[in-house]
Amino acid sequence: MLENSCCSSDASSSPWLLIFFFSLTDGDGEFEAVPVRSLRCRSCRVCRHNIRAEGTAIIVYRLPWTWQCSKLMMKFIHAGLNLTAFIFAIIAMVAVFDFHNSAKIPNMYSLHSWLGLMAVILYGLQLVLGVGLYLIPVTPVSWRAACMPIHVYSGLFLFTSIIAVALMGITEKLIFGLTNPKYKDSPPEAIFVNVLGLLLVVFGALILWIATRASWKRPSDQIAHSLHTNRGGEDNSKAGPAMSELEDGASCETDGDVRKRNSK
Repeated sequence: MLENSCCSSDASSSPWLLIFFFSLTDGDGEFEAVPVRSLRCRSCRVCRHNIRAEGTAIIVYRLPWTWQCSKLMMKFIHAGLNLTAFIFAIIAMVAVFDFHNSAKIPNMYSLHSWLGLMAVILYGLQLVLGVGLYLIPVTPVSWRAACMPIHVYSGLFLFTSIIAVALMGITEKLIFGLTNPKYKDSPPEAIFVNVLGLLLVVFGALILWIATRASWKRPSDQIAHSLHTNRGGEDNSKAGPAMSELEDGASCETDGDVRKRNSK
């Protein structure tokens, strides 16, 4: 599914310029004719946008400049980014199948292609279930709360799976694409793409860090959680004196009964 896809953090533009340059070259740094490179470069660029859109969709709730927006608007933005990422994934798959067919390369023979197809199918299922659960008003709130941990986990799992598929695609491209010198000889092209693969891992790690840190949550979510916790503490504090009063009363009644028996 992914030929030589690469990605890096949105915070820096220079890695994206390197990726764009690599997508226009054929390993040796020389530009190919447009008809020759079109299918291969199309999959690279589309997969780059796919990972970038999916990573942004994961952390869109946690970006400080989105905290002023309503939760409903952020839901639509989250769904729109995921839909965009899914469309990019479909386009990349079509481009790769076209490239394989034109180059007489067998389809679906590698673990990379198997995992890539599985990731796209599961991503589509995740998108459909997410829209059905969290964007349709008639969905019961209890269902949304019960499915939220699964929704979050599956989203992070698919994101890491797509990064793994991309890294496998990078490795396959270098192994089969570099012939003289070969990949094992560590030519500059191999080192260049390996660095881009490391940037892809760093980008994924940053997304996972932001998505799993409580300090990056929306303030409304933190307030709701703190109110829920404080309310539980207040209930416990109220229940504590009440229980102690009951215990004191019971002990007083016991002492009174003992005095009555002794007086008799």
